[in-house]
Amino acid sequence: MYNPDLLKQQYEQLENGKVRISGMYESIKQADENNDVPFQLYFRIELCDESDWYADSLDMFVVFPKLLALGDKHPDAPSTVYNNNYENAIAHILWVYKWLLNDCSEFYQISKADWEMFLEDFKKITVAFGYSLREYYNYKEAYYSYFGDNELAKKYFELFRNAPRNRNSDCKACDQLEIVKKYLNNNELEKAQREAVVLETRQLSCGNSHSWLRLQNAYMCYYMRNKEFDKIEKYIRLIHRYDNGEIEFDISDEEILYYSYTDISKALKIYKREWKEWLTQKILMIGSMTEKEYVYSLKNLWKVERQIQ
Repeated sequence: MYNPDLLKQQYEQLENGKVRISGMYESIKQADENNDVPFQLYFRIELCDESDWYADSLDMFVVFPKLLALGDKHPDAPSTVYNNNYENAIAHILWVYKWLLNDCSEFYQISKADWEMFLEDFKKITVAFGYSLREYYNYKEAYYSYFGDNELAKKYFELFRNAPRNRNSDCKACDQLEIVKKYLNNNELEKAQREAVVLETRQLSCGNSHSWLRLQNAYMCYYMRNKEFDKIEKYIRLIHRYDNGEIEFDISDEEILYYSYTDISKALKIYKREWKEWLTQKILMIGSMTEKEYVYSLKNLWKVERQIQ
């Protein structure tokens, strides 16, 4: 007999990642067969969450179009008891949409046209909800930054900063961190540091020390991009000290790049530990590495391996 609560209990007992995702697909199948709209939506949202945090996000891109279609068909579908902090299912889908927009750059399979289509669809739903376009401006800035259009990126950054927050906005700490990261991405370190004071002093916080630790990670990635290696080690130590084993703060990818430049023997140890996991990923690049940095790291590692052999 179909029991959505039991299905949820069962997949939550599975290991995070691909194993749990397979259980979620089975839950989706059963909800579809029973035409249980709230759980058709909820199980897909759960899968998107699992894919984004514990896998390579590809499954999120696979199920999201159906999730969106269901939401369009049933715009007033109620939330379940598990996500009733959202006014309805579409409000939750709009939140998930942000994860998808954030990951578009990670897949070469996502064309520029597809990315633009996602952005404009997100804008349409945002307007329909009566929300400000703050989040749309945020992801539009990221889009133009990725393609190197600095003038338009700057324009949308200012629009983002000046638009009022809404119910689809991140918490104030995460919003502030986003501003800091955008300045860092533009190599405006002093501006970033000024904006970061409320995070460094924990006047704003999210999830215990998460926003503070995310800030340290942002600085680490900034110094990595600029190859200021003398400043990176302390951030690696800080993150390891406070990460509590959470996957969000797994910096193996960043470490292998850092040690490829500074201590190839350490990089090789990480490579041997992680390479099987990398082979299962569908992402063109890993962590904060660009394609060129990824190739540089692997070339150095393979060179050392040949010397050892």
